[in-house]
Amino acid sequence: MKIICHGDSLTQGKDMEKFFAWTSLLENRLHVPVFNTGISGDTTAGMLARFPLDVVSLKPGIVILMGGTNDLWYDLDANLILANLSAMVNQAKFHDIAPVIGLPLPICVDAVSRMDWTPPSKGYAHLFRRIKDLVDRLVDEAAAWETPVLDFYHLFLDEQATAKPNWFWRTVSILRKGGTRPWPAMGPRFWEKFSVFRHPGGKDRDAGRHK
Repeated sequence: MKIICHGDSLTQGKDMEKFFAWTSLLENRLHVPVFNTGISGDTTAGMLARFPLDVVSLKPGIVILMGGTNDLWYDLDANLILANLSAMVNQAKFHDIAPVIGLPLPICVDAVSRMDWTPPSKGYAHLFRRIKDLVDRLVDEAAAWETPVLDFYHLFLDEQATAKPNWFWRTVSILRKGGTRPWPAMGPRFWEKFSVFRHPGGKDRDAGRHK
């Protein structure tokens, strides 16, 4: 069996050494080949356009799809994101590939507002709310698609449902210094939660068959 992780910079592991990206950590944990087809700045439309070449042609057993943050950065319609992800889920199933939906990370408004990149079209607070709404809809849609989810989103939230600033500040500081340490979330708690893929509704299930 091999796994493809298909997405944007959250999958690519932008500004990190390859072996610190969560996809590489997943490969080391599961001891199966994991291919990273994340592209920084990509939207779900771009992911869909690349899907035949970057995913189908490699014939994986599982594909983990995580996207939508860049769509929301430009305030695109969430229905477009869901349509694109649905198309990829359907293509995966048609080609006997088990799809998994990755729930995108929240943003820490205080941390990202200090970065020197172009801000989202309607501001960071608006983006934070839209990511939350997208995650809620993705959970519902994944259940309808009978597709399991990997919940990256809630790992980064505190008890008040806001992004954990200590994790984000640590990461931002490392990147500013040109460092390459892994995401704070990639510690033991991450692997305890995702030692199995959890199906929406709380039922554990095998995300794919072995090939």
